[in-house]
Amino acid sequence: MMLPKPFLIPLLLVAASALAQDTVIRQYQVRLLTPIGSESKHGDKFAARVLGPTGKHRAGELPHNTVVHGTVRRVRPVGLGLKRERATLELDFHGCALPSGDPLDCNAILLDLDNARERVTKPNTVQGIVAASHPHSWFSGLWLRPRLALFGRSTIGLTGASGMLQARVFAGPFAAAGMVGARTLLFRLPDPEIHLPSGTDLILEIAAAPALGPVHNLPSLDLPEDAADSLQTSPAEVAQFDGQKTADLINVAFFCTREELEQAFTAAGWTAAKPLNTRTFAKTYSAFASMNTYKAAPVSPLTYEGRAPDAVFQKSFNTLAKRHHIRLWNATLPTGELVWLGAATHDIGIAFDWVKLSLTHRVDLRIDRERNILLNDFADAQCIDSLRLLDRPALKSDRESNSPRITDGDLAVARLRGCTASEIVDPPRGKPNKLRLLTRRIVLEARHYITRGNPYYYAVRAARSNPFKRSTPPGDDQ
Repeated sequence: MMLPKPFLIPLLLVAASALAQDTVIRQYQVRLLTPIGSESKHGDKFAARVLGPTGKHRAGELPHNTVVHGTVRRVRPVGLGLKRERATLELDFHGCALPSGDPLDCNAILLDLDNARERVTKPNTVQGIVAASHPHSWFSGLWLRPRLALFGRSTIGLTGASGMLQARVFAGPFAAAGMVGARTLLFRLPDPEIHLPSGTDLILEIAAAPALGPVHNLPSLDLPEDAADSLQTSPAEVAQFDGQKTADLINVAFFCTREELEQAFTAAGWTAAKPLNTRTFAKTYSAFASMNTYKAAPVSPLTYEGRAPDAVFQKSFNTLAKRHHIRLWNATLPTGELVWLGAATHDIGIAFDWVKLSLTHRVDLRIDRERNILLNDFADAQCIDSLRLLDRPALKSDRESNSPRITDGDLAVARLRGCTASEIVDPPRGKPNKLRLLTRRIVLEARHYITRGNPYYYAVRAARSNPFKRSTPPGDDQ
């Protein structure tokens, strides 16, 4: 897979370091221990602990709870929006410490923020959102030719639909003030600053000397032969209600009661998804329009062997566009034991479905990464009693076939145990100044309308984009 150019040079340097020092390069899921963001200062120290690799667990990898240390190199907040529309946070990583406390030389590169609306545009650099690009900004309309009136009306929000209503229906200064007030109250501007609290998951590329011992000290699951055979040969495909195939695949199985299942997902930071109805649809749209998340958002209906899922869980951060989610079906093995079969996949963006003429999530086709991240979360919450990977040779053909899905075909089978969540509490943030927020909103929306609110800007963007390119997050660590 081709990486974006900004990632190539640092990754080549890390690779050169690995060759010189006999180090191992892997991608890891790590969790922040220290809150950082665009309110941080230059030189602020932070730390994150390793949950596990995003690829299949191997010997010689960094053990669970290895700590990665770093400092904030540069911060550029949005402030009032006079200088910039986006916040930027640049980080440096400078060493690791094993769970024993012993130091370990390592080189780390930030590749991604898990389920974040912010982007990693180049190694160790986080770029915030353009808040005025939220979906409701389309109510401002588009201007076709420059006029002096654009500048005055855009600063008070009387452009597009609101401007037309004020001019034709509610004319007059009091009506204008009412329109501006209603728009401000109903359509809130998303926070453009970067806030990464403790518990935020990062994806790091880490080069380090091979560490001794397994990633997680989990006993091997003792599974009867007939139960193993049943799991290995059971159907794995998940389909839509009309029978159309999906990228989803049964890739995990849990032996537990429903209560233990719910405890495990809660302890791991996952939330039960709500069913789709009028109320949840409204909350979903509100999260989409505010560029925020809805931790219990419904998922699209899929079936396994003609059945709707018996349980659905998900984990998100600060955007509706990206989330981890899993659908689970209960089944009974020939041994009479209850097992939960799950299809875990990762939503990595929102796209327009031209066939169904609707918005839909794009799924990371490297579905093994989602299986591994789910196991990391469960192991970190101490919810796994024993674990085993079952080989399913028939599914390895995905790599040789025309299927876009990438998988090793293995089924992760775990026996769960009762566990509880450990709460992470960051210091409370001060209350924002409302006058400052209003000023920033006026500045950001005015400059957004003037610079982007025209067909020429979107024509250039369309010309530079490739609608047929299939994108995935940087790195392919199976």
